[in-house]
Parts: sequence; C-alpha cells; structure tokens
Amino acid sequence: MTKAILYARFSPRPKASECESCETQLTDLRAYCLANGHEIVGEFADKALSGGDGWEERPQLLEATAQAKKGMLLLVRSYDRLFRDVDAAWAYRAKMEAKGVQIVSITEPQANGDGMNAKLIRFIFLWIAEYNRAMIRARVKSKMLAHQAAGRRMSKELPWGWQPDPTNPAKMVPCEAELAIAERIKALRIEGLGFRAICRRLEEEGHKRRGKPTWSHEIIRRILQREGVA
Repeated sequence: MTKAILYARFSPRPKASECESCETQLTDLRAYCLANGHEIVGEFADKALSGGDGWEERPQLLEATAQAKKGMLLLVRSYDRLFRDVDAAWAYRAKMEAKGVQIVSITEPQANGDGMNAKLIRFIFLWIAEYNRAMIRARVKSKMLAHQAAGRRMSKELPWGWQPDPTNPAKMVPCEAELAIAERIKALRIEGLGFRAICRRLEEEGHKRRGKPTWSHEIIRRILQREGVA
C-alpha cells in the first residue's frame, strides 16, 4: 500500500457557506484513500490561514512536509488548498519532488503528474486561484478604506492619521498631528529619499511614531501606500 499524508486548509470567508471546512476536506481525502488502497500515515490541517502564506508560515503544512518521505503521496482536495500563489506552488512542488514525494489533487486528476498537459492544466488552476485571491483582497481593501474614510473603526489598531472618536469608540476621527507627519513623509519621498532615509530624517526632525520608539521602513511604506505615493 502506498503511504499517504493528508493536508487540508481553509481561509475564512464572510459567508459561512463559502467556507469548505478542513474536516470536510479530510473526509473526502480519507474516502479517496480507502477507494484507492492508500495507507494514511498522517493528517494535517491549517485553519484560517491564507493560501498566499508560505509553507514555512503554516504550522501544519510545515509538519506534513517534514513527515513526508520518499515514495509517499501528499494528498489535497484541490491544488488551491496548498497554495493560491503560482510561484510558491512551483517552488514547493520542486522541493517535494526532490524528496521523492508526489503531490496529488483528488478532484483534479488531469492536473496530476509530470506530463506537459498536466503541467499546463495545473498552472491554469493555480493562476486562477491566485487571480481570485487577488480580487478578494482588492474588494476587501476597497471596502475597508471606504468604511475608514467614513470614520468607521475597522480594527483595534487604527490606521495612521486617525484617532479614536472620544464620543463613540466604534468610530474614529482624523488626527491632525499624524496627518501632518504623513504630509512630511510624502514630501521626503517626492524629494527622492528611500524608506530608511525617511526614517532617519523623521527622527532627526523629532517626529514621533505612535507607540514605538523608532520609525521603520515598513510603516513608512504603508503610510505612503495609503497616501497613493509609491
């Protein structure tokens, strides 16, 4: 009997009906193994994690990867349960093939294997998954920005340039001091300064970062993105 490792993943959706639970996936994978005479040697599931996350960032996939040995199968219900990122998917597949482990999607048999047709179909499936993920992220971001622009608080940590509404904790209002710093950051970027150079300039000028002792290139990047400056 060929030994098989089962892997499932789901990321939450606003509508419960759009979520395919890990248990549902594992049930289908177990049935596949029973029908095909495979011995299950491990079951792993990452819950509420994105298909865009690297395999090292998913504890259960990391464990499944470590347990997989030469001659084993890594079974998934569909390839987008592994990744919604084409480059990450190809890199991971190459890693597993180097170990002698075969990745199999039980619902996409035409995409399994190393033939040219299988590779093409697999690429198409993965590209569609990555495209759908990008569209979901764009819609979510657009809605969040619209809500924030209307003063609705969307998270515990407020975006730069906003502060809690003293009359309503579910709302937020502009923070003039932070907005002034954002304008300074934009001006420095337009002058041609890099992110780290902007950090140094802000600290030299005495501009304080909310809740942190120093500035970082990551917060500078996020502020500039929100301001529409690359």
